Amino acid sequence: MHSPTRQLIQAMQEIIDGQFPEPVETDSTDEIGELAGKFNEMVQILVQREASAQQQAEQLREINRELIQAKQSQVEFLSDVSHELRTPLTSIRSFCDLLLMFGDDDPETREEFLESIIESCDRLTNLINDVLDSSKMQAGKMGWNAKRIDLIEIIDSSVRVMTGMVQEKGLEIVNQFSAQSFIVEGDRDRLVQVVTNLINNAVKFTSTGQITISAEHAHQRVKVSVADTGKGIAPEHQDMIFERFIQVTSQESGKPAGTGLGLAICREIVEHHGGEIWVDSELGRGSTFFFTLPVLPDDESNDEV
Repeated sequence: MHSPTRQLIQAMQEIIDGQFPEPVETDSTDEIGELAGKFNEMVQILVQREASAQQQAEQLREINRELIQAKQSQVEFLSDVSHELRTPLTSIRSFCDLLLMFGDDDPETREEFLESIIESCDRLTNLINDVLDSSKMQAGKMGWNAKRIDLIEIIDSSVRVMTGMVQEKGLEIVNQFSAQSFIVEGDRDRLVQVVTNLINNAVKFTSTGQITISAEHAHQRVKVSVADTGKGIAPEHQDMIFERFIQVTSQESGKPAGTGLGLAICREIVEHHGGEIWVDSELGRGSTFFFTLPVLPDDESNDEV
C-alpha cells in the first residue's frame, strides 16, 4: 500500500482530472492522518454537491422540456382556433355574397341563406365562448361560485334548456333517478354547462330513439349518465374526445360537429369538482357519458360556501 502522503497526492491528481478518488486509507494519528481524514470529508462533500448539481440540472432540463411543450401546445392551440374561426367566417361571407347576387327575387332562397348565416354566427359565438372558458381554465383564472346544490335541479334545468332541440328532432328524454335529491358542492352554472353539453352531444348524434338521463349513488358519490341511441363512437376515438379540438363527425352532415372544446371543458369542470368523466360506447349501439361528483348528506344546508 502506498504511504498516506502518496495516496493524497494521487487522489488530488484524480480530482484535477475530473474524477472522485477512493477514500485515502491510513491508521496514522499524526498530522498526515488528520489531513487524510479532512481530505476524505472534502471529497464526500464534493460528491454530494456533484449529485445535487446533477439533480438540479435534470430538473432544469425537465422544466425546459415542459416550457418547449407548453410553447408548442400554445402554437397548436392558436392554429386550431384560427382554423375554427375561419370556417364560420368564410361561410358567413359566402352567403352574404350570394344574397347580394340573388337580391329580393327569390325570398325562399334568401331565407335559407339567412338561416345559414345565423347558424354560422351561433357557431362563431359558441366557439368564442368555449375558447374563453378553456383559456381561463388552462390559466387557472376561472371564477368558481361554490354552493351546496341539488344535482337533480341542475339536470331538470338542463333538460328544459334542451327541450326545443330534442322535440325538433323527434326524440324523447327519459329521466331515471334513484333518489329525489343529490346534494353536491359546486358551481351551479358550470355544472349546468356540463349536463347541457352532454345532452346537446347526445341529440346531435341521435337520429331516432331517446336520450336517457340517470343519477344514482355510487360509494359516497353521485354517478350521472347521459345515454343515447345514436351512431356510437369508435374505440380508437373514445380516449381522444376529451382533448381540446378533437371533433367527431356529425351523423347527418358528415362534417365535424361542435367546436371540439365542449367535452374538454366538461372534463375540466368535473375534475375541478373532484369528479371523473368518461364514455362507454359501441358503434351502431349508441353512447353513454358518465360523470361522478362527491355527494353531501341530504340534510346539508344550501347556503353559499
